[in-house]
Amino acid sequence: MPPADSWALPSIGVRGVVVAVVGAGLAAAVLLHHGATGRGAVAASLAALLVVLSAIDLERRVLPNAIVLPAIAVVLPLQALLSPGRLLEWTLAAFGAALVLLLPLLAGRAGVGMGDVKLAFLLGLVLGQDVLLAIVVASLAVLPAALALLARHGATAMRMGVPFGPFLSLGAVVALLLG
Repeated sequence: MPPADSWALPSIGVRGVVVAVVGAGLAAAVLLHHGATGRGAVAASLAALLVVLSAIDLERRVLPNAIVLPAIAVVLPLQALLSPGRLLEWTLAAFGAALVLLLPLLAGRAGVGMGDVKLAFLLGLVLGQDVLLAIVVASLAVLPAALALLARHGATAMRMGVPFGPFLSLGAVVALLLG
């Protein structure tokens, strides 16, 4: 029989508790807004996932494929099952949002990474046409951070990046609650 302490849960630390509490609170707010429906469950799950992704992006500057890609794989059939009449809207929104973020990357701008592109795809699948609101909010929200970097580092700031995942997440939450 294993020692008694081997059954203990691993310590997640204060940061993990904060992420869990904020994620659960945001998910509850989104669920209240959308109602206890399949659509509400998808939206609330996305809200909680965005908190986790934002924390990871802030800490490690990466949006892990191990999280984003399975989320896409789950959301696409769920959306098709819940509202098959809107599948074309969600698909076009997903590809359109991904393309909007892919273009600066292809142009050689350092500010956007492939993780951001994949996250935008996921957001398009969940938000549909409201993904445009999410991208606009994210772009406006990142502006003060970019200006602060520019003020502090001058021209060198043009080669520095800001994790964009948290800003995309903020935009998505705004879209979930207002769209």
